[in-house]
Amino acid sequence: MRSRSVYENSPATVRIDNTPPTVAVTVPNGGEVALIDSTLLVTWNTTDDAGPGTVDLAYSTDSGATFPTVIATGVPDVGSYGWVVPVVRSTTVRVRVTAHDMNANTASDASDADFTIRETNVPPVLASIGDQTVDEG
Repeated sequence: MRSRSVYENSPATVRIDNTPPTVAVTVPNGGEVALIDSTLLVTWNTTDDAGPGTVDLAYSTDSGATFPTVIATGVPDVGSYGWVVPVVRSTTVRVRVTAHDMNANTASDASDADFTIRETNVPPVLASIGDQTVDEG
């Protein structure tokens, strides 16, 4: 006769995690100027009982009404990502970070205010105009 384990008739406990992570974008959060083709370090803070998962990053050029352009997806949630700023000139840019925990719960946060993407300031080139005299009188 087989002996029965004490666990054979015990109910199992399964923990279900329906709690989404929390996420807060810290940079860029409004007022910054990002230069085209430079690397902007996007930073955020997340918390979650299940531990870190991944994040998706996107940007908006309409003050956050939509986020149609993906920066990156499935990035390990380490709190920062080096984004090479695209050739998009705008004064109404925002970044959104969407955090995914290990149990497929998600939460998002975006920049609190607009920031600017523009080209680097280039000093003007002064061309020689030849020998000129100036009449001061």
